[in-house]
Amino acid sequence: MHSYDSNLYYGRTFGPWGENYRNDWEELTNSLTTKKRLYIAYGSNMNKKQMECRCPDAKIIGKTYLENWELNMPFYANIEMKKGKKTPILLWEISAQDEAKLDRYEGYPKG
Repeated sequence: MHSYDSNLYYGRTFGPWGENYRNDWEELTNSLTTKKRLYIAYGSNMNKKQMECRCPDAKIIGKTYLENWELNMPFYANIEMKKGKKTPILLWEISAQDEAKLDRYEGYPKG
């Protein structure tokens, strides 16, 4: 899907014989786009009580592990690729307002 989005963005929608796939690709990417806003949490954003305060609209969708990723905390919680490690995560469905609150809390885009 990322490839189609990228090609649409840069106007690279022509096939080898000059046919334009723009409409087909737009239809495809629109059909695959989720209507939910999903957020993968690790570190303190896995704490349900803290997330209730930060993001009152958030709902837990599920929990799993990110294989070959490791949680590290040099100054703040971060993950980095590390073969053989796994990091527990919670998958949340959040609102646009929740996302804005998380951005402020995390110091995005500077932090």
